[in-house]
Amino acid sequence: AFRRGKLGMAIFCVSLSMLFGGFLVGLFVLRARESSWRPPGLRGLPWELWLSTALLAVGSWQLWRAQRAAARGRREAVFVSVRRASWALVLFLFAQAAGWLELS
Repeated sequence: AFRRGKLGMAIFCVSLSMLFGGFLVGLFVLRARESSWRPPGLRGLPWELWLSTALLAVGSWQLWRAQRAAARGRREAVFVSVRRASWALVLFLFAQAAGWLELS
């Protein structure tokens, strides 16, 4: 038997998964109606996409390191990892904005 908090979180996760699943099905339906996947004249993905993906990975890794350091009671290492993750995620936002500007 679930406690109320776990049951609420499970319901939230299932509903969020259903929401994104509906978006994906809608995307696939719209793409299936198109004659070509990429509209003519659209170039490949911008390099900022790959940079932002790498920055997200670095930020996630640093947050994971911060969690491990916190579990071991290493306070200074937590601050260093969170600071690095924050910088990576701020740079991610700039890379996303640059990619958006390049596409528009």
